Amino acid sequence: MRGVGAESREETWLLLTTTAASLTSSVTTSASSIAPPPPTKSPCPDGYISWYHNCYKLVEQPATWDAAQAACVQEGGNLASIDMSYDQAFLAGAVLNAKNKCHTFKLVYDDGSYTWTDGWPVFFTQWGPGEPSNINDEGCVAIHGGRVFHGTWNDTKCDLAKPYICKISSGMPVLAGNWPVLESPPPTPAPGNGMCLPFWYPYGRYCYHVYNGQQGFSWPESRHYCQSIRGDLASLHSRAEVEFVRNLNYTKYHNIWIGLTRDSNFGWAWTDKTSLGFLNWAHGEPNAAFHPGNAADENCVEMYPDGLWNDNNCLQKRGFVCRHHQCKDQFPLYSAK
Repeated sequence: MRGVGAESREETWLLLTTTAASLTSSVTTSASSIAPPPPTKSPCPDGYISWYHNCYKLVEQPATWDAAQAACVQEGGNLASIDMSYDQAFLAGAVLNAKNKCHTFKLVYDDGSYTWTDGWPVFFTQWGPGEPSNINDEGCVAIHGGRVFHGTWNDTKCDLAKPYICKISSGMPVLAGNWPVLESPPPTPAPGNGMCLPFWYPYGRYCYHVYNGQQGFSWPESRHYCQSIRGDLASLHSRAEVEFVRNLNYTKYHNIWIGLTRDSNFGWAWTDKTSLGFLNWAHGEPNAAFHPGNAADENCVEMYPDGLWNDNNCLQKRGFVCRHHQCKDQFPLYSAK
């Protein structure tokens, strides 16, 4: 992790804010006999910019995470949450043009999981190199605004002062008094009612299969098998899901590969493109340890028999866990009910 000084200059707290100066452009109109149209009324309060049914404001004055969140709440919003790639692209562009290059947003770590404090599920993540690093006391998240690792996320200490981005969610651009109507988070998806392949077991909307015979397989070999049956190595998003998979590992011949690996940003990400909001690293992990005689880096993740995670060489021979969506007609072989 970089030193505190560099980190404070180049990151911004999420929930995110943007200054009007960094997000607006002036428009010059030529003389014309046609009267210009009346200005469009913004659905956002003064100082905020409208983007995809939400209002954003970048605040350059650094503050701790708690102070930044309190300031946003006082204006009727929250630190910015990022729910999809469009939000990510918009805010990454905003902080690139800001004076300070590290801004805070609303994602916080508690009891093994990252959560948006405005109540939205973690649908999308964009972790930077080696992140989230799982270092003690790094319970808040900031977005890089510099050109190096631009737009990626970093878990960091909540008591560092950083610029921040406020967000007011409006759902529809309709004003209630002077403020946009707030949009509620979506409901939690109901359990699935589809079918699983033979020897696969249902949990929520998915089906799971753990292989852990005496012959182990590398991480690429394991993923190839999962993809051959229209699945992928499993992503895990709660302690309950970890316990479910752990209890399917009857033989315990090996640790088992899961779908967590380094992505193009050299951060950790799930191969099925789901968000990385839940973490279950063993103590001291991930550590990218070097093993004499092994040429490969520790870019893949295995799960111990107790459910904790470890980064390891992807060519090590292990068991694995696959996951596929429950289907109502393609696999009419095992009922998930």
